[in-house]
Amino acid sequence: MSNVYEKFIKEYESIYWNTPLEETIQNILPSAKKIGSGTNKIVYLFPNLEDYVIAYLYKKEPLDKVLPFTKVDLRFPKYSFSQTFLTNNYDIEIEEFIKWTPNSVDDYISVIKYICDNNSATQDMAKQYLEKINLFKDFPIEAYDKFAKQLEYLKDNGQFIDSANPNNLLIDTEWKEFNLIDLFTQEFQDAHKKIIKEEIVEEWASIHDMICILLDSKFHPYYLEKLNNDEQNDIIKISKFVIDNCITAWIKTKLSRKWNLMKTIHSLIPHWHPIFNENCYRRYTEFLELYDDKFSKLNID
Repeated sequence: MSNVYEKFIKEYESIYWNTPLEETIQNILPSAKKIGSGTNKIVYLFPNLEDYVIAYLYKKEPLDKVLPFTKVDLRFPKYSFSQTFLTNNYDIEIEEFIKWTPNSVDDYISVIKYICDNNSATQDMAKQYLEKINLFKDFPIEAYDKFAKQLEYLKDNGQFIDSANPNNLLIDTEWKEFNLIDLFTQEFQDAHKKIIKEEIVEEWASIHDMICILLDSKFHPYYLEKLNNDEQNDIIKISKFVIDNCITAWIKTKLSRKWNLMKTIHSLIPHWHPIFNENCYRRYTEFLELYDDKFSKLNID
């Protein structure tokens, strides 16, 4: 990971020659292919350099001037989290592109808005969810062990993740592995530490993080009700398999034994994103009840 900057510069110069990066970004961003969006940014594929992406950070006051780019040392060099290695220190970041499959229904921001507005999912969303969750049937326990270690590493380094968004986890169906991406910027994280209760900040990252991001637990009941009985049974069976593997991996780590997702969710809803509302999370308790035979055995709050 340490040479990602040098690799990018070499590849950039072979395509764009001596054109300053600032000028290139200005020219290509309006027509660049959008490949995703999250709570704090939109991500575009870097034209002609498809091992990299351009992240445009939401800002209340867009600048009317061009800012120079500076190199950023990787904050977490042990893993490939699609981290920023170049930035204009305001609204543009360059990151490595991990070409795996997002663990979410397509256009997830639109999914959130639809469910929040309608208190219901669509059948198409549910079918996509079924397809994604079916991929987990062949994932070995080693995949969950590695995922838990990623969370533990981030926890040890004081980094939050948005586990309520399954789009922040990529899956490799060939090698059967998981990879976290879209880590909060330090600026965003510091701002939200002021909102979250201190005891939650200290105890974040637990079994609930693993399960929530893998199974999209807040919307799980919405998807289920749009499927037939056989499909529902398939999802429940696979979900129990996933939960068992998460528990097995979790107990090998230092991840929190106390933290509960709902505490954080309800502290963040009013501040998180303008399209979120109570319908995003109001049925999360149904998810917990559905798998109570698994959760009731865990000695956590």
